[in-house]
Amino acid sequence: MFIRKVVLTNIRGFEAFTLDLCGDNDAPRMRTLVLGRNGTNKTTLLRSIGLGLSDPSGASALVELPIGGLVRREKNKGSIVVVLDGGSGRPDVDDTLRLTLTRRNEREHVEGEPNALLDDL
Repeated sequence: MFIRKVVLTNIRGFEAFTLDLCGDNDAPRMRTLVLGRNGTNKTTLLRSIGLGLSDPSGASALVELPIGGLVRREKNKGSIVVVLDGGSGRPDVDDTLRLTLTRRNEREHVEGEPNALLDDL
């Protein structure tokens, strides 16, 4: 199974960001290189992908780590969407994983429903 697309909304330095991981033939790329200077949100992108692929309880544990919040400072809610290639072969399973982060009382909380697709990963 491969990641086709990552969509971040109000996640740290990304107000609205879409990363398409498919090539010209619309097939998922086997490799993607992320380059940038310090402070350009490369780690935020990787953290977001990790959170997006986690179930809500695992994502909650990752958000609690003392390495800085993910929701943009001026916002109270952010979202992470990870679109997979549909290789699950299960018509009853949505191949899009959605996670919402909400800031309440200076802490971030994860909202989302477990996705049956995660059982196959």
